[in-house]
Amino acid sequence: MRNALLGVAVLAAVGCTTKHPEVTDSAACIESSERVEMLKLDVKSFDQTDGQGWRLIADRGCYSEAAELIADYRAQAVDPNIARHHQIQMHAAAEEREQAIILLDELIVDDKTNEEWANLHYRRATRAFLASDLEALQACRADLAALPIPSGFADAAERFQRDYPDFPAPKWPPNLDVVDAFISCFDKSYNEAYSGEACRDAGKATAYGG
Repeated sequence: MRNALLGVAVLAAVGCTTKHPEVTDSAACIESSERVEMLKLDVKSFDQTDGQGWRLIADRGCYSEAAELIADYRAQAVDPNIARHHQIQMHAAAEEREQAIILLDELIVDDKTNEEWANLHYRRATRAFLASDLEALQACRADLAALPIPSGFADAAERFQRDYPDFPAPKWPPNLDVVDAFISCFDKSYNEAYSGEACRDAGKATAYGG
């Protein structure tokens, strides 16, 4: 349970992308020599460090190229699951919804071993948004909101706050504000619904009372 709780906290806090200007010239996204060097990075540098790896490409507004870079990195990695969630986010940010849904379905199958795993319902909600299925999105929201607070969550949240002081403290259920933002901005792009200030504020207001 402890590892699961930490996994929830990390996904909620550091798995997020930010809104960036769109790039129309894909040739300006990444040079071949730069790609080679990025594929040599260790996992932490490539996947979890701001301004490095795929995040650097996303910072340029090159979401599709960032997704492709992650796919190449995963193909050579010992653990092919590395950064899979972030690849999904990049496909979604590029409005490559079909590609994102294919990868989401893989994660959802993996998550089904634990129906009380909050990420399962969050990923189902993300899939429903990308599939433009409002009824399914609302049902996923209800499933996520109904999850009981696990024993030990408060302690795990406190540890997370100590380890990641620059991130907001985890709340239960995690990502409910993101799901509510998807509902509030259902007719918007993924990037606007997920990262747009108005959408996120609306989601926080309904999920956690502001």
